[in-house]
Amino acid sequence: MCPGRATSRHRLNKNPRDGEASMLLGCALERQGDEAGAWDCYYKASWSGNCRDAAWWALARLAMKRGDTADALEKVNTSLQFNASNHLAMGLKALALANSGRAKEAQAYIVVCLEQYPLSYPLHCARWMIAPGDESRASLLRVTGRRGINGSLLAGWLLSIGQKQAAKEVLEVLDCQEALPMLWRASLSDDANKRQRLIAEAECCHARKVRFPNTLDEVQMLQTLSDSAFARYLLGCFWYSKRRYEEAVSCWRETLEKSPDYAPAHRLLGVYAWNKQQDAAQALAYLQRAVELEPENARFLFELDFLKKSLGTPVNERLETLAARKAVVLKRDDLTAELLSLWNAAGHYADAATILGTRVFHPWEGGEGKVTGQYLLNQLHRALQLIERKAFTQAARCLNEALRYPDNLGEGRLPGQTDNDIWYLLGYCAEQAGDAHRAAEYYQLALQGGSTLDAGRYYNDQPADYLFWQGIALRKSGNSTQAEQHFQNFIAWARQHRDDVPQADFFAVSLPDLVVLDVSAQRQHQQHCLFIEALGHLGLGNVSASQQAMQRLLQLNPAHDKAHLIRHALQSGMFS
Repeated sequence: MCPGRATSRHRLNKNPRDGEASMLLGCALERQGDEAGAWDCYYKASWSGNCRDAAWWALARLAMKRGDTADALEKVNTSLQFNASNHLAMGLKALALANSGRAKEAQAYIVVCLEQYPLSYPLHCARWMIAPGDESRASLLRVTGRRGINGSLLAGWLLSIGQKQAAKEVLEVLDCQEALPMLWRASLSDDANKRQRLIAEAECCHARKVRFPNTLDEVQMLQTLSDSAFARYLLGCFWYSKRRYEEAVSCWRETLEKSPDYAPAHRLLGVYAWNKQQDAAQALAYLQRAVELEPENARFLFELDFLKKSLGTPVNERLETLAARKAVVLKRDDLTAELLSLWNAAGHYADAATILGTRVFHPWEGGEGKVTGQYLLNQLHRALQLIERKAFTQAARCLNEALRYPDNLGEGRLPGQTDNDIWYLLGYCAEQAGDAHRAAEYYQLALQGGSTLDAGRYYNDQPADYLFWQGIALRKSGNSTQAEQHFQNFIAWARQHRDDVPQADFFAVSLPDLVVLDVSAQRQHQQHCLFIEALGHLGLGNVSASQQAMQRLLQLNPAHDKAHLIRHALQSGMFS
């Protein structure tokens, strides 16, 4: 009965849990221009401890905006009682004092506050507004660093308290050479020619220093520039970041209506088509158009190639595109890594070796193991070429070089890396050269590491092909029964796990990734299972079944690095 009575007792209680709902409603109404409604909501929110300082601060802003400086001063003092470190409120108080004819008191207040908060942008801004001069101007420029984010913050603050002219003047003084402050100035300008000039300058500045809008003040400013293709583009980026995809796409389409050759909008519509609509044809068309419009943009080319890779485009077709734009490809390490992968897959080992030997690479988020992996593959492919020519001494030299990474690759070897493939091939070379004792030592080294298969989700997991070479080494060491069981486990694992649904993981080496195009984890898992199945059949000597699984794998991913390596090893007669 007690729960029922409690429910009955509170059924008609219309008081909210706290003032948060009223505070949020007030903010929404203010943004929509209903300041009277916002005023009432802020007052309701002020009774609650968790909203008190913010509510009184909001009321002070609205009072200042309507020119009632006395009321603004009263309310900002109340707000500062509950949150004395609100820099925007301190700046408002100083301006309210000055506008009330108490300029000296305002300056004294600023001096006191700056002793405790010497880096407060609003206080330095208020000091310059109250007493313009070289010293206050220099201090404002020094403290803000003329950074765009600081200019945007000050512009939004001043507009929120009704100081439009002051916002224009502050932005002029700061003269931030970034896109958003330039757009602020354009939105506040009454001169149509100046407005267009500032918008054009903003677009140029954005190319030099990128910062996307991330505050509601910036959003409302961009909404006033409805005639600007660039402003609509930035507004679309904001909506997309908030998962409001329809608004984002609408903005980008407006951008293209005003400026059909604006490549970034084509690119983002392509990303949207792929990630949210799963429309491969439209995504490809948009990204290809972006590359056509900006052929020197390496990021656009990388994303187009990444999409083609995801769609299973043949190696030679992708290679033809990248090789024709090699100068653009070499602007980015990640795109260069893709070119290396294609060269290694297509048998252009000398081309890949030249880049790997001369280019200085740098680490990037999500790129762990990509360049060093191509280095290892290139050394192994070149060694297999030499083995095919019976040049076992040179092949062994090539394999030994693979045990150490050159400094220019920008990445070191992983602890515990077993290199089963290298040790096995070294053993094979020694055996073919007639050195049975050394061959046995190498085959023993090829047995290192664990023997348990897994989903292979991280770059530092033991690769599945290492376990394959481990099994081949078992057979070479005289453990044929154990080797056969080893490869039977491959096939059993692939069959058991082929229908698994991989879950998103956020471990340090799995995410984040800088690639904006989504990748199907299910498709990657399917490739992994096919690869393991192919290795299992090959280890058991069933070459036909292995090639069938490998063919299905290469239909999904024609550029699968390890599949091409195993094929090369098979062609070289390693397993005959």
